[in-house]
Amino acid sequence: MSEFEKAIDEPLKLTKQKFKKYIKFYKFFIYSGYFLIFIFVYFPLIAFLKGSLELFYISIATFVIFLIIIFMPAMFIWGDKYEEYSLFFKENFIKAIILYIDNSFKYDPFEGISQDEFNKNTQLKREFLSSGKFDNWRKRWHSF
Repeated sequence: MSEFEKAIDEPLKLTKQKFKKYIKFYKFFIYSGYFLIFIFVYFPLIAFLKGSLELFYISIATFVIFLIIIFMPAMFIWGDKYEEYSLFFKENFIKAIILYIDNSFKYDPFEGISQDEFNKNTQLKREFLSSGKFDNWRKRWHSF
């Protein structure tokens, strides 16, 4: 296991524990989407092959009803939990990644890393430190 995987392992476990029921709901949501695609594609095709206009209208009505049944609860759950999940993701995953890159950074989920904090870091003082390495790259490329 690499160092990066070790840094991300703990936030991943926390996420799975905290949002287990929501992950189950979203799995249901995704499978329901597959079912809707199946209804939307195959029922009108069957109606067309049988030459029945009534079956076509019934398939469209079924699609709309399933769309409402699936998406209405999802809107309420998504609206309430998106901000919570976003904050949790920033506090755990993004912070773990930033601390993996450099331990001297102080990360706030609401503000991120301040520009002053970034400029104080000794390793990254010059923003374009490697720009000199790519001078005249076109000349070198065409010389081959």
